[in-house]
Amino acid sequence: MGSTDRTDSARAIAGSTDRAGSARAIAGSTDRTGSARAIAGSTDELFLKSARDGFADVGKRLATTVGRLGPADVNWRAAAGSNSVANLVHHICGNVHQRVVSNIGGAPDTRNRDAEFAAPTEASAEQLVRLVEDTFGQVDAVLAALPASRLLEAGPRGYGSSHLETLHVCLGHIREHLGQVILIAKQRLGSRWETFSA
Repeated sequence: MGSTDRTDSARAIAGSTDRAGSARAIAGSTDRTGSARAIAGSTDELFLKSARDGFADVGKRLATTVGRLGPADVNWRAAAGSNSVANLVHHICGNVHQRVVSNIGGAPDTRNRDAEFAAPTEASAEQLVRLVEDTFGQVDAVLAALPASRLLEAGPRGYGSSHLETLHVCLGHIREHLGQVILIAKQRLGSRWETFSA
């Protein structure tokens, strides 16, 4: 084989090697992109499941706590201007209905926030439990039907930059109020208070 032939063969081999390397690089890039999409999708689904479980947990604890109280307990206020359990339940349900059922689920927004803090003093525990169960049942139905791909959509009312942020903020907000309800229940029930199982 002449020098020219050897040079041409070397170039051909080098070209083949370069093409193979390029093909592997492209394939690797495609694999990484696909993996990134899969991870992102999996993360969205995990967040949505976590949010759904979180709302269900708050609803269950709230209904259980209120169900242990009598009429005097749910309407009791620590001081003038303080919120009663009845106020807090109306506020929690009004908030989650507006932000999740209406803002994300598309139901009509009928919230009257001022009325939540002027709840009737004759409210019964049974009425409040029914309100909690109905409202959080609607929330669960919305989240069960919500595709994870919609989490980054912005809602029509502008609560947060996305549905994901709305759910995150709303869940944190109602957990704070759940803590207030539990504190009042402990004060009212004293030794009759039963701790939630872990």
